[in-house]
Amino acid sequence: MSSLGLGSGMPGGSHHRDVLEASPTDAPSALRLIEELKGRGRVCVQGRNFPEAEALYGKGIEVSEGIMDGTIGGGPAGGDAAEARKKECAILRSNRSLARLQLGRLSEAKEDAEAATGLDPTYVKGYWRLGQACAALGDHGDAVRAYEAAIEADAKGDGKSTKALKREAEKARAKAEQERMLVEEGTAPSEPSEKKEKAKPKAPFPAPKSSTNKTGTKSSVVKDKSSDSAFTKSDHVRGYKIVNGKKTSYFHREQTEEEKRLIGDIAPKRVEDPAAVDATAAPTAEGASAWNKAGTWEERDLTSWASETLIASLSGVKREVPKSAKGLGG
Repeated sequence: MSSLGLGSGMPGGSHHRDVLEASPTDAPSALRLIEELKGRGRVCVQGRNFPEAEALYGKGIEVSEGIMDGTIGGGPAGGDAAEARKKECAILRSNRSLARLQLGRLSEAKEDAEAATGLDPTYVKGYWRLGQACAALGDHGDAVRAYEAAIEADAKGDGKSTKALKREAEKARAKAEQERMLVEEGTAPSEPSEKKEKAKPKAPFPAPKSSTNKTGTKSSVVKDKSSDSAFTKSDHVRGYKIVNGKKTSYFHREQTEEEKRLIGDIAPKRVEDPAAVDATAAPTAEGASAWNKAGTWEERDLTSWASETLIASLSGVKREVPKSAKGLGG
């Protein structure tokens, strides 16, 4: 059996060399090795060490397939043992799909997920991985189908993943619909206007209508027919609308006259030339800060005043030196 792992993105070898280079010759030792590989692969995924996780799961796939085809154990597995090995290999394929997806090897991730669902058509996580790989590749239609298959398989089991799968399916479905509309917008052949109207897809959101606000002013949130060239078929999906003849965000809202009156004039004002202001400013007093025009106490130089005050206060002050202190200090 060939050895995996040391060439799988791990320069200089790996501390998993003992299992990656193992070559079991009988089924029991091979099964023990698979369990060890799965455990180490799980730890690597949790630590986001996806290159080694891919190598470990790849080795597990190799050993599992060896048991199934008889390369290991002297003969191919049959009956219940064969079904168990298929399910085991489906799990390993699904796990390696996850590792490859995280490594950006999207096509290989998809291949592993497809192999997993082929080995075990009831394996929910296999379809989930397939949906993730398809979505990453931009195949949103295939992603929807994979998630729907996962939902169907989950419904036959415990149903614990159905809610999360439905969320993923809705995301993929929205992406697929957006792509369909963009393709239709860019590649639709020219047809008579009557046929175009029949084939035109129904917009998921109603066109904005004009309305009258509380102050009696009429809002102009209406699509301007003259600006059709700027407002494409897919803009309503992207969240655009036309306000006063200009394309803007769907959440754009014009201020009412009452709001404008309360807010006042907020237009930018020209700042006066600082040089002109300085030219008319009063001269700076000696010892004061040039920028402190208010003449605050903190900015005055009080050194002279403090010195004079201390000298005046201490002049003539006398103090008797205690006899016990005489002779100290020379």
